[in-house]
Amino acid sequence: MAIRRPSISSPEWLFQDFLYQAATAPGGSELRYVQIKWDGEIYERVSQSFDYSDPPFVGSEQRGGSIVGQIDYELNASTGLVTIYSWSVNWRDEWPLRLALTYLSQCIYSQDKRYTIRVAGNEVYSQAGDTIEVPSKYPYAFWVSERYNPLDNEPDTYLVRPPVPPAPPSPTPESFTFESFVQITVPRTYILVTITSEGVPIQTPLYWRITGDITPAMLVDNFTKGLILINASVEFLELPLVRPVLPGPTGLIEFYSDYRFTNLVGSTSVTL
Repeated sequence: MAIRRPSISSPEWLFQDFLYQAATAPGGSELRYVQIKWDGEIYERVSQSFDYSDPPFVGSEQRGGSIVGQIDYELNASTGLVTIYSWSVNWRDEWPLRLALTYLSQCIYSQDKRYTIRVAGNEVYSQAGDTIEVPSKYPYAFWVSERYNPLDNEPDTYLVRPPVPPAPPSPTPESFTFESFVQITVPRTYILVTITSEGVPIQTPLYWRITGDITPAMLVDNFTKGLILINASVEFLELPLVRPVLPGPTGLIEFYSDYRFTNLVGSTSVTL
């Protein structure tokens, strides 16, 4: 059945929670039901003897407001388990059930209060083990539309809507940029590489190597491979050069995330 939202001119909605049967022992279960009314009239119980367990067939003198739906459920306060075992609706569509379910799941028995709401299966069994279909439990499409799903394929299984986990904070993806040039000073001349990173944990290792025309003999340390640890958003790699520096050679400084030099994260070119 299609679910239509009432227009803005629709009458007011009213939800009232009642107790069928109180728990007989601490930690026991209570049978309760919530009624959905569409005109907002305040409930006034006229008769103390009338059986209110089977609306909406009570007379107008026995109720306050037009009852258009009801959800019967069992509450186990010790475990926080709410079991919906029957429901009814007397409306043009299933919208009152959705309103009542929202009232139950978000106002009274919300997940942040550690309540779990489940829906009983659409079949029960006799003492002989025969299947007994329950007509009042046919509109399962409504519960599917509310994202309640069976735990298994058994006919008498429960439908459960798993809690929606909070969206994890979107971490800033790791990114690197590299820029290099030759720095000429009085005491020394060196290749200066500026490493800019974002979303990179501290102590992250980067393995570098130089390829191209720049040879180990042009470097004071004679190393064309090495390691640098990233501990800030901007890091500097200095590679001292042997003076005098012969102009012209070019090289490529590559950076990898692994010591085997298989995962390239970026590179920068430099000309002496």
